[in-house]
Amino acid sequence: MPNVRSGLVSVILVNYKGAPDTIAALGHLRQLNWPADDLEIIVVDNQSNDGSVEAIRAADPGVILVESPTNSGFAGGCNLGVSRSSGEFVAFLNNDARPDAEWVAEAVRTFRSSARIGAVASKVLDWDGVKVDFIGSALTWYGMGYKPFTAEKFSKDMPVPTDVLFGTGSA
Repeated sequence: MPNVRSGLVSVILVNYKGAPDTIAALGHLRQLNWPADDLEIIVVDNQSNDGSVEAIRAADPGVILVESPTNSGFAGGCNLGVSRSSGEFVAFLNNDARPDAEWVAEAVRTFRSSARIGAVASKVLDWDGVKVDFIGSALTWYGMGYKPFTAEKFSKDMPVPTDVLFGTGSA
């Protein structure tokens, strides 16, 4: 693992035959309200073999593009990305997500607000930004996790920051 650099945020995306989505996500990452020098973007290609690597490299030559020798799934791709990262903070983003411009800044601000915070879960909205996909988590009586606010109309005051049982895999 490379040396960890204080203040650097490493964002990891895993691609498998989804270059158009990945390229769109990269475009959104390049518009973050976060200094470019403090952002490391790592794309792990999970052996797409469909031209994804070449398309991503051409679209954004500034990303660290890791070509996995095998398709190790989402978790394996994330782990490979982490092994190549050098950020103090590591963020995972699905390759078809569209992060808000404040996504990284808010997450880092939350981390820095307390030494007791070890992970941050993102609010995730539908494509239109109207309904909730993920804000918080809970357990059923049977011990299964669920997302209690899913499909409700989003409001900026939807729950204030609080402890969560789990985050979503998308961000």
